Order: sequence, then C-alpha cells, then structure tokens
Amino acid sequence: MYDEQDTDRSSLTQARRNATARDSDIIGYTEAAALLGVAVGTLYAHVHHRRLPFLRLSRRCVRFSKKRLLEWLAAHAVEPVGEGAVRHGMV
Repeated sequence: MYDEQDTDRSSLTQARRNATARDSDIIGYTEAAALLGVAVGTLYAHVHHRRLPFLRLSRRCVRFSKKRLLEWLAAHAVEPVGEGAVRHGMV
C-alpha cells in the first residue's frame, strides 16, 4: 500500500510540474534563445550586460518572462526607411 501511495503522489507531483511548465510565462535560457532567434551564448552576454529583461532567482539561476522578452523585442524593432534615404547616405 505504501508503494502505491508513493507512486500516486509522485505521478501527481509530476503532472502538476508539467502543467505548470506548459502554462508558465517563465522560461530558461534555451527557450528564450529560441524565442529571440539567438545563440544561448549571445543570450548569456546580453544578461551579463543587462541588455534585456530577466529574472535573477539566485546568483546562478536566471529565468525570463516570455511576455517581457516579446515586449522588449517589439520595443527594439527598427522601422525601415525609404530606399532613397539609404542610397544617398541620409541614414
């Protein structure tokens, strides 16, 4: 009986973790790098220089909010200029 309860508890705990991870806005380096389309090493450099929003949970534990990263990305979008301005060195 103890083994059965322990297995049920373990399964329930794992199911909760999976549900939380799926529904969570918080992501790690690998997923954040994929979201931004950059290498993980590039992401490490941006965190080191505080160039983008991140959550430091401890000295070595960094996480990212998908929502905040997408907002940051949108805020750093550069709009194209007219073709003539680029051709004539106006930019």
